[in-house]
Amino acid sequence: MKDYLPQLLENEQTVSCSHYKRLIRFFNISDSANSKLIDCILGMIYKTLSEKVRAAFRKYLILDGTQWKRGEKCVHLLTLCIVYHGIAIPIYWHQLNKKGGHSSEEDRQKLFTEACERYQLSGKILLADREFIGEKWLSFLVSKKIDFIIRMSKTCYKKPISESLGFVYSKLEKMALKAKKTKKSVIKQFQMKDNTYSVVIVKNDKDDPLEPLMYFISTLQDKTEILDGYRIRWQIEICFKHLKSNGFNLEDLIRAANRFVKILKSV
Repeated sequence: MKDYLPQLLENEQTVSCSHYKRLIRFFNISDSANSKLIDCILGMIYKTLSEKVRAAFRKYLILDGTQWKRGEKCVHLLTLCIVYHGIAIPIYWHQLNKKGGHSSEEDRQKLFTEACERYQLSGKILLADREFIGEKWLSFLVSKKIDFIIRMSKTCYKKPISESLGFVYSKLEKMALKAKKTKKSVIKQFQMKDNTYSVVIVKNDKDDPLEPLMYFISTLQDKTEILDGYRIRWQIEICFKHLKSNGFNLEDLIRAANRFVKILKSV
């Protein structure tokens, strides 16, 4: 690394030992300075990509959690990605102080509040799985002008769906079951608190007898857009797989980085 610094600094007259000391100082920066550095790097990535390809970059966010063990320590990250040309790229995350289980509504709101301070996220569409449900959480996203497509369990929001104008919940399920062979979906707009949402029910692609139908809640009103959009959510699982085990092992990287810092400090 020290041999490349003269090119970056555009000063070929400097000596390598001074660059070596500069790198040591860099790796010894405080946690607060390190956090600011990460923020700057993430902001630069986001800005660069969004300016280059606005149409491809503007649409989807994905939220999910991932965890693994580092020795005896459990690392649990709530991670927000943005989709760029079909690839999920992490742009913000929180370390959750829990060994397992799901994030709370407070965890998600805190992450999004901080992320919105750094990025322009309004107008984008959030994709998330069944754990990311809750009336306050959905209202929070609406207040931030973030649309969403979230899968939900069959027991969610039955009452407000049935009480809204149109078919009751059980009728929607029967209609979706009848349409299984043609893979058609049913959609209904309903009111919950002061917001309008869509519920979409469709046949499960996995043909699971225990879960024959899939249920989605969204702020969008086009069922094709909702179903096509949700399929992109899987990209965050691919991202996690690459980070942890698919030729780029995050745990090995952390161990290697720690060894490297120890070596720097010892010289």
